[in-house]
Amino acid sequence: MRRSVVRSTTFARVLRAFGIFVLIALGVLWALTLLWRANLASTEWQLLEAEVAWIEADITENGIEDFLDAYAGDERIWEDDFLYEPLEEGSFIYAFRDEEDELLAGYGDLYPTDLKAGAELFHPEIDVPIRGVKFGYDGGYAVTARFEPDERSDILAFAQFGTFALFLIGLPLALFVGYFLSRDVLRRIEVISATTAAIAEGDMARRAPETGQNDEFDRLAGGINHMLGALAQLNANIEAVSVGVAHDLKTPLANIGGRLELMERDAGDPAALQGHIEAAQDYLDELLRIFEALLRLGEVESGRRKAAFAPLDLSEIVANMGEAYAPVFEDAQKSLEVSVAPGVALDGDRELLEQMLSNLLENALEHSRDAAQVQLTLSASALTIGDDGPGIPPAHHSRIFERFYRADSSRTNPGSGLGLALVKSIADLHAMTITLDTRAKGAVFSIALPPSQG
Repeated sequence: MRRSVVRSTTFARVLRAFGIFVLIALGVLWALTLLWRANLASTEWQLLEAEVAWIEADITENGIEDFLDAYAGDERIWEDDFLYEPLEEGSFIYAFRDEEDELLAGYGDLYPTDLKAGAELFHPEIDVPIRGVKFGYDGGYAVTARFEPDERSDILAFAQFGTFALFLIGLPLALFVGYFLSRDVLRRIEVISATTAAIAEGDMARRAPETGQNDEFDRLAGGINHMLGALAQLNANIEAVSVGVAHDLKTPLANIGGRLELMERDAGDPAALQGHIEAAQDYLDELLRIFEALLRLGEVESGRRKAAFAPLDLSEIVANMGEAYAPVFEDAQKSLEVSVAPGVALDGDRELLEQMLSNLLENALEHSRDAAQVQLTLSASALTIGDDGPGIPPAHHSRIFERFYRADSSRTNPGSGLGLALVKSIADLHAMTITLDTRAKGAVFSIALPPSQG
């Protein structure tokens, strides 16, 4: 079911991001506005303080009457119209009063207040705010003030306009961008979701489409496709294992069944009956070996045996295995040449390492040519086991370490196809790397020891 774009997570996050952006932008805008207005107010107070200081000094020196004669001239009392000039020019206005509160000079409707601003103005037409201070002198007091500059109002108006614009322009823009961005994202997600749904319903060949833009959705699709490829390979391996198990169990089970029938037929012949029992026991042993190999392989690949790792003398282990197998190769009219560098040590599981060597030596014993020469060599950096025979055909090189894979597809030769798979798992568990040396004559397996060794 397709999900509505406006109800998608992406759309909600875009709107949330817009809300955060607006809050931050408003915070910055109003912080700068208040700072700027505070700076202008500070400048205004400094100008007023300087003016007051100058007046006080002049009155102290010349007296109030001389000061007013020089400062106010003939028009000591200002009419309402007189204030338009200070308003336009930004000059000072004042009101001087005596001890009886009678106006001596200036504008009569300019009064002191108890507020920090210090003055208020009553005018029939001018309503511009003023900033003023009251100060006293010998024989009276005065109020000096200035109209607040237009900048303060302009700054406030700009902040208000910015706030309005953020909502009027930003909100529709956020909705527009959020909708189309969410639609694109949702479309890509829907395609990937449809792919996974189809795979869940059994279409294992389905793959998530990639646009070639190498964006996060392409990387997600690539990861999903890689996972699906790995799952497909795993399924193929499981099928191969299932077929392998079926083939390798079918033959000994059929042989055991056949021997049971023969035992029933020859129940009166003790010698024949004993032969059938021994043959059935051999087939049963073969079944047990297959199960034991599978269990051992699962145990190794789970990594549980790594907890029991301990420091080992690999040189001793290889030398002992070579000594134990030398008579076996001799009985098979083959030779085993052993060369072991002393003092090669590593952390590992002795039983598993002996199993790995045993499987490789058994493989060489079983599949090498008649009168073959087999080499078992340990150096400080690698372990090598190989023969001088015709080797493994190139067509099989890439699959020899797979479970139940056998170059003999007819399965007429003995073996379960688990030996080399177990060898590789044991090598991997010990951080070793096993490879088939395709350049060497014969089947030569080289196991590189962990970098810390040697």
